[in-house]
Amino acid sequence: MTDAQDELWRDVSIILKHIRFIVALLVAALIVAALTGLAAGSDGRAKSEAEIKIETGAFLLGSGQAMPTLDTIADLAESDEVAAQVAQKLGTEPEEISDNLFVDTQARNPSDRQSLDQFSVEVTGPSQRRAEQIAAAVMDAVVERAEQLKLDPEGVESLRQLQALAQQRLQELDQADVSELAQVRSDLDAQRSRLTSLKAGLSVLYEALALVRADPSRPLGELVVAVSGVLGGAEGTGGVEQASSVEELERGLELRRQLTESLIEPIQLAIEALADHERQLVLLVADNSAALSVYTSAAQSLEAAGLAGEQTEIEVEVTTSGVNTSGSANWPARLGAAAAFGLVVGVAAAFALEFLAPHWQRWRRGNAG
Repeated sequence: MTDAQDELWRDVSIILKHIRFIVALLVAALIVAALTGLAAGSDGRAKSEAEIKIETGAFLLGSGQAMPTLDTIADLAESDEVAAQVAQKLGTEPEEISDNLFVDTQARNPSDRQSLDQFSVEVTGPSQRRAEQIAAAVMDAVVERAEQLKLDPEGVESLRQLQALAQQRLQELDQADVSELAQVRSDLDAQRSRLTSLKAGLSVLYEALALVRADPSRPLGELVVAVSGVLGGAEGTGGVEQASSVEELERGLELRRQLTESLIEPIQLAIEALADHERQLVLLVADNSAALSVYTSAAQSLEAAGLAGEQTEIEVEVTTSGVNTSGSANWPARLGAAAAFGLVVGVAAAFALEFLAPHWQRWRRGNAG
């Protein structure tokens, strides 16, 4: 028991010995806590909240991209126009508004018919009163502009840009390509018809020659009648009845065959060239058609959006305006924690100094000797 009391009095004596040091640490901790508390509370925060109800008329094909949504309202709150309007109202710079503004949205619950889209703006200001002024002014500006909003500005601008690009593309394309394609296709049809006719005539000539060569000993008159019957369906008799002998008849048919064959190859080459040219023109005209389709679609979408926008209504109900959300400092807790920290560190430091002092003195005496 005596040993325990001796240790207790020794600890108390150490604390009393270094009481000034302990008090100094306590005071320093309290000062730091006070300064940080004041710094944290120097800025104010305020919040404004609203419920949004967007009603659109009959949904028209192509109008969806330009219809206003909850995101449209959020973009409106963060726009330069709203920042400029609020800055002018409060006599400040737009940067003070836009740099300290935070926008949040929450979509309605689809399963709850009574729920509405939620929209809020939170502002940080140099003071609590200033933050509340800015938050309320921003919400007022959003309400004013949102209830006049019929279309989503970004959606409309996107459609207009698409239309402008398609129009530019149409202007760059050569309209003569369409006319040339029509002419090429007409020429191609004519050459293909001619080739088909020549091949049919060549087949008939081969058949007539085969007929003559099969039995050249038959009387000329019989062969002429037979060949005329074969040729009459496609190329006509071609004067075979004027042949004076079987040999002359065969030579005449052979000559006609050779002439027909000599005409087929150039026509085939011409058809290939026209077909290649047709494919090239089709690609060019396809670009033209695609650009025209995009231009027409964008124009129709803009027109549909305009009609749908005339039936669009947006209702904004402000539920809170410029409410303080900064959260004041809890001074008793802050100062109490600082005091406890200062006392614990001070006492621990006092015992550390008491333990290290003899070693420090011996080290100094050793260096001095």
